[in-house]
Amino acid sequence: MNKMPINKKEKIVYTFLMVVFLVIAMTTYNVVLQEGFSMVGIKNIWLMFPLTFLVAFLIEWFFVAPVAFRIASKLVGKDESEMKKGLVTAFCFVTGMVISMSLYGSILMHGFTLETILAWGRNICFNFIVAFPLQIFIARPFIGTVFRALFPVGTIVDLSKGTQ
Repeated sequence: MNKMPINKKEKIVYTFLMVVFLVIAMTTYNVVLQEGFSMVGIKNIWLMFPLTFLVAFLIEWFFVAPVAFRIASKLVGKDESEMKKGLVTAFCFVTGMVISMSLYGSILMHGFTLETILAWGRNICFNFIVAFPLQIFIARPFIGTVFRALFPVGTIVDLSKGTQ
């Protein structure tokens, strides 16, 4: 069964679900790294979620996705295995999102200071080592399964192209 989106409307829904999942997971990870696990940390995760989700969704949809797909298509050929295509695409997405969202998190924590740049570099390393396996082994299979359970192929119709 194809778990990946097949038209633009499906891509929007799939991206929405993926970003919700990854923002919750990565925000939790970063807050726990910074503050430890506490009720204050849980409150901070909850309070940061709306803006962080919006920023992450916009960055992924308008910047990272177009660039990641372009780079991935140059790195793997059409006749490569689906596994290789998936890994390369995930690597491109995760790299773009980690760089972008690590900057966002550094600005949130430090404002616009020299410490922001130092924290950004450190955060990229700490975030990538969690985000890539999280994307490959948990988020992609889980969100793909949830997505197709909620929206079987053909149930989100892309009327702009006249296809289902």
